[in-house]
Amino acid sequence: MKKLIIVLITTLITLCGCGQQEVAKYEELPPMAEIELTCDENPGEEYIAAKVIASWVKDDGEKSILGSQAEIKLRGNSSKEAVKKAYNVKFEEELSFLGMDPGKKWCLVSDPFDKSLLRPALGFAYAKAIGIEGTPEACLAKVYLNEEYMGVYTVTEPVECGAGRVEIDPGNGDFLLERNYDRVEEDKAYIESYEGFRFEINEPEELDEEVLRQCGLLLQEAEEAIVSGEHGKYSKKIDIDSFVDFYIFNELIKDIDFGEYSTRYYFKDGIMYAGPPWDLDLTMGNVSVEKDEDKYAIYFTGTIEEKPDADDFYDSAEGEWAEYGDYYYWLCMDPWFMEKVSKRWSEIRYITENIALDNQMGTNLIDRYLAAYNTELEEDFNMYKGQLHISEWQTPADTYEENVEMMRQWLVKRIEYLDTIFH
Repeated sequence: MKKLIIVLITTLITLCGCGQQEVAKYEELPPMAEIELTCDENPGEEYIAAKVIASWVKDDGEKSILGSQAEIKLRGNSSKEAVKKAYNVKFEEELSFLGMDPGKKWCLVSDPFDKSLLRPALGFAYAKAIGIEGTPEACLAKVYLNEEYMGVYTVTEPVECGAGRVEIDPGNGDFLLERNYDRVEEDKAYIESYEGFRFEINEPEELDEEVLRQCGLLLQEAEEAIVSGEHGKYSKKIDIDSFVDFYIFNELIKDIDFGEYSTRYYFKDGIMYAGPPWDLDLTMGNVSVEKDEDKYAIYFTGTIEEKPDADDFYDSAEGEWAEYGDYYYWLCMDPWFMEKVSKRWSEIRYITENIALDNQMGTNLIDRYLAAYNTELEEDFNMYKGQLHISEWQTPADTYEENVEMMRQWLVKRIEYLDTIFH
């Protein structure tokens, strides 16, 4: 996976720097990794002891095997209702898991609501390719729990600070914040901004009144500058490039939860940055037309109607979305900011298109994943085909291939639509 991302970035540089030069080609994806989890009981809400054995093929073609003691527990919110559970794994020390950068904590994302099983992997690959700092590394793996095959998982780093992750220093006044509209956990701290945006403070973990005051002050200064609409002011308080890239990313994937949950911002040396992305299953059109909630109606109609008539629905690949979320409400009203967006879109248009369609970069990402992993992905789909449908996500098609094509065609239409607004 790391090699794939490196080649993606090389390709982007080639395209942006000199479009007439030969475009770099992708390396082959490795065989799917395997993870065996062994514990005395089924994981629950609290960490329990487990043995982890993982095997994968390294970039040089050699097989690598890791065996280590760890702790494991259930992860997620809605995914806990699914038959295919998701897990958090925590090692005693930092380890290079499946060839990714070393870390103690890892997420085994089950993707029960994404019948392509590809949205997180595609989204993270794209975010890394366009340079969104702190984007988690991710790869696909077959997971076994106490010798029972659980299916294909997206194994990824959590969003946290550290080398190779979100590189900030919480002990020196830096912060990692996550939009959290209304969820409450006992061991989490929350702060409400000047404009009424509620954030969970991910980092630092140790908080006192002075740290909270400093976080609130930085947030207020950045917000006041953004709300002013004057780029001469807000460009001194926020990192423009990160906000542009994060906007394009979220406008492309059209995450139903953008601006409410899992939307990250961080402060580094007093400057506010946008990103990195997280929780990418309910994206790229994988959203229910039936759920009785305002944002779901807006996703398909562009208007606030709890139960819109069928004639009012339009293709969800159309319509602006992220520009109404959080700080982009003000930023996108500034022609100066939108000119930055337009220029950046033209620079990364080829890499965006190549998620779904072949172009100068070679075979598209979707087909590359299918060529490497279609057997395992289709087997997973058939294993959980009868799972209870939960209303947040789109009604799945009958076959794995059809679900992938639904996602691909949505992306093609979405890119065509963004061409009309990012001109």
